[in-house]
Amino acid sequence: MAKMSLGLDIGHREIKGVQLQGRGRSPRLHSHASTATPDRAIVKGKVAQTDNLSAALKQLVQDNGWGGSWTVLGLTHPELVVKVVKFPLMRERELQEVISFELDQMVSFSFSSPEDVAYSYEVLRKVDDEQEVLFAACHMDLMMPYVKAARAAGLEVAVVDVQGLALPKILQESNHYAFINIGHSQTHIYVEIDGMYRISRLLSIGGDHFTEGIMDAYNLSYSAADSRKRSYDVDNLLTHATGSVSSLRSSIQQLVGGALQTLDYVRAQERVTSIGEVLDCIYLCGGSAQWKGLPELLQEELELKVEVVDPFALCPNGTEASDGNVSYAVAASLACRGLERE
Repeated sequence: MAKMSLGLDIGHREIKGVQLQGRGRSPRLHSHASTATPDRAIVKGKVAQTDNLSAALKQLVQDNGWGGSWTVLGLTHPELVVKVVKFPLMRERELQEVISFELDQMVSFSFSSPEDVAYSYEVLRKVDDEQEVLFAACHMDLMMPYVKAARAAGLEVAVVDVQGLALPKILQESNHYAFINIGHSQTHIYVEIDGMYRISRLLSIGGDHFTEGIMDAYNLSYSAADSRKRSYDVDNLLTHATGSVSSLRSSIQQLVGGALQTLDYVRAQERVTSIGEVLDCIYLCGGSAQWKGLPELLQEELELKVEVVDPFALCPNGTEASDGNVSYAVAASLACRGLERE
C-alpha cells in the first residue's frame, strides 16, 4: 500500500492540511483543506488555548477523514533557533555528545535541563578537518502544546519540522532559489543553493500589516480592507488612497528591505558581486502572495525573477493553480517531507 502523509500548518489565522499519497517526485494529492484558527488560540506564535485549538483541529480531521494520519507538523517562531555550526571532524556518537553538552551555548533561550530542549541536527558537509552542521532547536514549552493539540485531535504526530525548510520539496527542479513565505503576522525567508542550507530568517511583517495599512489609507474596517487588498493591486491602493498611505508604504518597505538584507548576506557569504550569480529565482508563497502586483514589485526591487509557487505542481492529479492554492505551500511541503520516511 502506498504511503500516506499529512502536512499540518497551524497559523495565527488559519489551519491548513495537505494529505499526499505515494513516493518520489510524483506524489498523488489525496486531499487538502483548511479551517479558521480559533480567536486567540495562537498568540505571538505560541499556543494560548490548547482546548480551543484542539477542537478546531478535531473538526478539520473529522471532516476530511484524517484520523490517525501519519503527520508532519510545521513550527515557526522567533525563539526557534536555526543555524549552521562548525565542528571538528568526529564520529557521530561523539558529535551527539558534544552538541548535547554545548546546548546552552547554541540556543538563545534559557532552559533548566537538556530535557527542556527539542533539537535536531544534520551534517551538511565535511571539508578538510571540519564539518558543517545544520542545527535546529526550540524550547519544549513552545513545541509540545502544538503536538498535544494535534494528538488530541486524533493525529499521529511523527515529525515536527521547521516551517520553510521543507519548501524546496514542492519544486519540480531548480537548485538555486529563495522562498519568501508571507504569513498573516510574519514572513519567513529561506535560501538554499545546490541543495545546501544558506539562511533561514523570520521578519516581523506579514499580511495583517498590509491590511492594517489599507485600513488607515481608506478608513475601512479590517474585513473591508482585506477585501480591498484581494481586489486591487499594490499600485492602485497606494495611488488612490483617501487617507495616509504611510503605514502601508512602510509595511511594504519593511518586507522589501528585509528581503534585500537577507539576500545581500547570502551574496557576501558566497563571495559574489551579484546575488543573481547564485540564485535563479525567488518563489513567493503564503496568503499575501495572492496580492496583485506584489510579485512584480518584489521582482523589480530585488532584481531577481519572482514566481508565485504552485504547491501541487508535483502531483499528477494536482488541482490547477489558483489563488487559493499558494497558501497551502507549507502544508504541502511538510507532507512531501513525510513521504520520505523509510
